[in-house]
Amino acid sequence: MEVSFDELQRADLIVDTVYRGGKVSGKASEVLSKLLPNCSNSGGFRKVMRKDGSGLPAYVVLYTSMQELAWPDYLDEETGIFRYYGDNRTPGKTILDTPRKGNLYLIV
Repeated sequence: MEVSFDELQRADLIVDTVYRGGKVSGKASEVLSKLLPNCSNSGGFRKVMRKDGSGLPAYVVLYTSMQELAWPDYLDEETGIFRYYGDNRTPGKTILDTPRKGNLYLIV
């Protein structure tokens, strides 16, 4: 199943569905922020905060292009285990030493 860019804001989230980006280059054609309201359109970890004032995320979206040859993210479709290198792709840094601190969500 495929969903066109124009249908994103009305689309349901369905496993194995392809959600198409727009035709304009840049963030204006990015899919996740259209499909999931209040979701950021940049970064590997994209959090949407709860509305109860707790300062906690309601959910976190994980984004990868799966195109980083030196840091190959991988999804095992049989087990559902996802190997993700996270926001830290600089050798010699700790897993938590990232500008946006997204990798903190990996250890919760």
